[in-house]
Parts: sequence; structure tokens; C-alpha cells
Amino acid sequence: LMFGEKNIIERLLKLPQTEHDPYTFTVDVSHFDSKTILLVVTGAFREPPSSLNSIEPIYGFSRTFLLCEKENHEYKIINEMLHVTN
Repeated sequence: LMFGEKNIIERLLKLPQTEHDPYTFTVDVSHFDSKTILLVVTGAFREPPSSLNSIEPIYGFSRTFLLCEKENHEYKIINEMLHVTN
């Protein structure tokens, strides 16, 4: 688990480069009320090949966001989970 804005950003910057396919994306709003939104985004992505002979593995992902309303009807991500499958 990562806590704190700085630690989370540092960890995200260490992830490998990826190319997402937006045509595979689905968004499911699992919960919505006046203060919170729970949504799940799923789709597919690949890691660019390191050479011309490399295989391009394709992965699936599921990303869950819990958003909380702040002032001026803006939302802040207060929790996020990422699950990657091959």
C-alpha cells in the first residue's frame, strides 16, 4: 500500500511505459450519492516492445476509484485500486 501524494507519484513514475486501447474501456458507476462516487474502469493495454523481435504482451486491467465531493462540486480521489491480469 502506498500513502501520501509524494510516495504515490514516485511509485507511478516507476511503472513501465504502456499503450492503452481506449476502445476496450468500460466504465461502471457502482455507487453514486450526493457525496461519493464509486466507479470501475476496465480495459486492455500493452507494453511497447523493447525490440522488433519482441512479443507484445497484452494485459487487462480493472481500476476502481472512490471519489469524494469537495467544494465547488469538484471531486477528489480518496482511494484507488488497480488490478492487472494477463
